[in-house]
Amino acid sequence: MSEDMSVMRTTLLGSLLDVARRNRSRGLTDVRLFEIGAVFLNRSRRGEPTAAEQRSEPLPDERPHAGALLAGAARPASWRESEPPQADFYVAKAVLAALLDAVRVPWSVERGGEPFLHPGRAARVLIGGEPAGWLGEIHPAVARTWDLDGGAGFEIDLGLVEAAALYVPRYEDLTSFPAVLQD
Repeated sequence: MSEDMSVMRTTLLGSLLDVARRNRSRGLTDVRLFEIGAVFLNRSRRGEPTAAEQRSEPLPDERPHAGALLAGAARPASWRESEPPQADFYVAKAVLAALLDAVRVPWSVERGGEPFLHPGRAARVLIGGEPAGWLGEIHPAVARTWDLDGGAGFEIDLGLVEAAALYVPRYEDLTSFPAVLQD
């Protein structure tokens, strides 16, 4: 199958934008969405292809990803702030930081991004120095295509997150009752 005829998704953003558009059409302008699901990437051949690989296309590489999309107000209005700021790069970065810091994954960002992100408001997410996803504001032309005023989000490879996670939860029973030694 050629790349232009691919039917398997390579990013979660399309489904997140579809849900945001559906919410927008029903009057909900402030959305905070997330999705965990599989994406399919072209598998690169290593070494000499086998006879079977020479006769057919290689299967795609299936990877678990987590993605988030924030559109509209960054937080609800309050008595102090009737017009809260809109979700932007920094709001999406804070959500990503909360996620990765919770499992103690060392991460960083560097300049870069995807073609569907706003230039200058996009970054590549690195985990252990390896590219693991993207972070940024949705390009205005892309947002208009989905009937949105804008938005920001991220997507990361959960396989890389799991491999780099330093947090291993341990369970220890903490009871306030003494042990029963005699009935």
